[in-house]
Amino acid sequence: MMSASPSGQNAARLAIASSTAIAGTIATADILESDDKIDRLPPNCRLEELFELNARQRPTAPAVFWRDCHLTFGELNDQADLLAATLRQTGLRPGQLVAICCSRSPDLIAALLAILKAGGAYVPLDPTYPTKRLRFMLEDSGASLVLTTTNLEERFVDCAARTVLLDRLGPGSPAPVGSREPAWESAERPSCDALAYVIYTSGSTGLPKGVAITHRSAANTILDVNTRFAVGAQHRVLAISSVAFDLSVYDIFGLLAAGGAIILPEDELSREPSHWLDLVERHEVTIWNSVPAFMEMLVASLPPTEGSRLRSLKTVLLSGDWIAVSLPDRIRELAPQTKIVSLGGATEGAIWSICYEIGDVNPAWKSIPYGRPLANQTVRVLNESFEPCAIGVTGELYLGGEGIATCYWNRPELTAERFLPDPFRIGGRLFRTGDLGRLLPDGNIEFLGRSDDQVKIGGFRIELGEIETALVRHPSIAEAAVVARKTKTGRPYLAAYLLPREESLPSDDDLCEFLRRGLPEFMLPATFTRLKSLPLTANGKVDRRALPVEDHPPGLDARGYAMPRDVIEVRLVQIWETVLGIRPIGIADNYFALGGDSLTATAIVAKVEQQLGRKVPLAVLNDHPTIEQLAELLRENRPAALSSLVVLQAGTGPALFCLPGVHGSIWEFRKLVAHLAIDWPVYALQPLGIDGHAPPHETIAELAAYYLEQVREAQPQGPYHLLGFSLGGMAAYEMAQQARAFGDEIGLVCLLNAPVRGLSKMVRQMSGVVKKLRSQPLPPCSPAMVAAHKRALDAYQRRHYPGHLTLIQSSDDTPLFRRWFYGATLDWAESADSSEIHIVPGDHGGVFERGNIEVLADKLKQCLLKWRASA
Repeated sequence: MMSASPSGQNAARLAIASSTAIAGTIATADILESDDKIDRLPPNCRLEELFELNARQRPTAPAVFWRDCHLTFGELNDQADLLAATLRQTGLRPGQLVAICCSRSPDLIAALLAILKAGGAYVPLDPTYPTKRLRFMLEDSGASLVLTTTNLEERFVDCAARTVLLDRLGPGSPAPVGSREPAWESAERPSCDALAYVIYTSGSTGLPKGVAITHRSAANTILDVNTRFAVGAQHRVLAISSVAFDLSVYDIFGLLAAGGAIILPEDELSREPSHWLDLVERHEVTIWNSVPAFMEMLVASLPPTEGSRLRSLKTVLLSGDWIAVSLPDRIRELAPQTKIVSLGGATEGAIWSICYEIGDVNPAWKSIPYGRPLANQTVRVLNESFEPCAIGVTGELYLGGEGIATCYWNRPELTAERFLPDPFRIGGRLFRTGDLGRLLPDGNIEFLGRSDDQVKIGGFRIELGEIETALVRHPSIAEAAVVARKTKTGRPYLAAYLLPREESLPSDDDLCEFLRRGLPEFMLPATFTRLKSLPLTANGKVDRRALPVEDHPPGLDARGYAMPRDVIEVRLVQIWETVLGIRPIGIADNYFALGGDSLTATAIVAKVEQQLGRKVPLAVLNDHPTIEQLAELLRENRPAALSSLVVLQAGTGPALFCLPGVHGSIWEFRKLVAHLAIDWPVYALQPLGIDGHAPPHETIAELAAYYLEQVREAQPQGPYHLLGFSLGGMAAYEMAQQARAFGDEIGLVCLLNAPVRGLSKMVRQMSGVVKKLRSQPLPPCSPAMVAAHKRALDAYQRRHYPGHLTLIQSSDDTPLFRRWFYGATLDWAESADSSEIHIVPGDHGGVFERGNIEVLADKLKQCLLKWRASA
């Protein structure tokens, strides 16, 4: 029974609309509850105990797949027990928080289980976040320990928490690994009402806030979803969500509770649809769980003729953002057998609180229904007076039941403001979501957006106030307002409006660099508009509705418009405008100037194949960045073979040639050239096999010889200036050797974070060392090419170079490099007649991030000018 408040009693009539008693019309629809009950949660419903049950019953069953290896339930349990013993030896006590910051790997899964086995609760920290943000989360949580890896160790120097390096715990390690004592018995561990994790989300005050969730709340959601969709030991999930995003809680603990398996992508490929497809096929993934944007990317990358690649998918779970009305049908075109489910709620509601199984989509729908509550959960639609809203009347959504978080960590005032007593149920609590919705006649909730300044971009919750607070910290900005906008195609982005303290403001790039010191990439505005004053409401607050709409969406150049001239160009314009969400686009507009990246390129090449019948490699946009150029390629029906030599910047004099790393990506060099501020011509070299067609080179010597041929075509005579990143550094070194043997003049030979022979095995063992570039995802690449490059790296034999080497080394990688990479730099220095070493900020791939890339560009420019002066 429910206990109504006086205000509720004065409302029309209170009724409970359940998922089984909703067949008829509902006279008054104030409350929506689920009749689906988990009447008795298992007596041991801690998350790690649900896993341990399967570890005892099915110890040889696979639990985690990663790269070419996997762990069984028994092996994963043993590994977690060992680490749990170590954590207890370090002094971890029941109820304490333990932070964890590391890349995807089986070690990450074992560490999460170990924290819970030791009686603690985990605080996930995403390694891609700025160090300043990570340190705040760590210090705010009060975590006694932080589990991380050697390559991330420096990010937590001088923090109060003790650091435990996961990659130094193992056989032969000098660090203690604990005895092989069994994990605590269930009776010795904290109860199910103890905390399981604290996940930080964006905060309106300018600082992230931690959401504290108990084992009972998370287990209630997990067990309901597993039961509702018959998830069992035969199922496998592709875990593409960050561990700092609460969808990962289901990926990890939901599948382990069901006896299923987790498929972990490689970190450096974790945003590449081709990698997802490869893993779905190879491991016969049955469950897809992500924000809608990731499924949009997957669908865009896969022509209908290749829909069989998704034949293993049984259930697609979509949550965290709006689901395009057209998406379910597009998924079914590729995988007709797949059940598609919309899930909703909040991090404060233990992953999900409401669901809707998407059947036939009504053409008249403007949005996918939000759905009905999950088991033991409630959704209430209330007005400003805290009274129930009738059917069809918009109100604010309140969540209740088992899934509600205990609090905002260390935020008692905010907790009191958002977590309220439930006036309709004695002892109950409600979470005020800030979401707007209304109850439909069929008993489903319709989601209508937000009532406050919180938005969602790409599935991430963003408090606009946090961005505004960060902006006004800049000495040139007096006031700031940020809003969420949408392009004409519905693609969301953040727009910032600034009131300057002085006549001029820093450039947009400079503002982004400033914000990146404390905000993650997904919170950066796409546009910055300068205003003389901010519009205000009658009560003196910023009137966001009165802010002007930008003349041009992000990335659109306001220069002259060149119209399409034939059917091919018209079709390409339509494709680009649809994917980029920008209109109009002329045939001379540069793809990269329009804000295109590797993710949107995925959708463009897929649509070109679908609509024009031509399969082109993704990297073709590097050589043909305008519609005019791409159309010429298609019009002449020429093979879409990649040019290995890509012009990044025109100029006069000897050119700088840039050699990419193991994945062959030249995207990072485009950003570097933008900051280089030097009028030399700059080229990038792409290896054979990047398009997945041409066979890749198997040795560094072959790769260098091929590159040298391309260089001579662009510049018949030296001096040749070479910049090699990672594996490209090794290739540049070999190119210089071969060129000298031919009598060519060699200029600057610059090796950026170059490894030495034998390091690729170590790199593979330490996930995250060679990581995906955070600010620009790597484009999909050929696994065969990557494998060939790694073999070539391991087999390369250096010989002495009779010249000068310039070595540029990342500072943030120093702890790991003391033993391997930094020693590699010294080895390179000793391999030449003379050398110089420069230190730049950033980790291995992070040197190309904003805030670091400017230092790298300046250092490279100094080296080039120094060579010119001495020549």
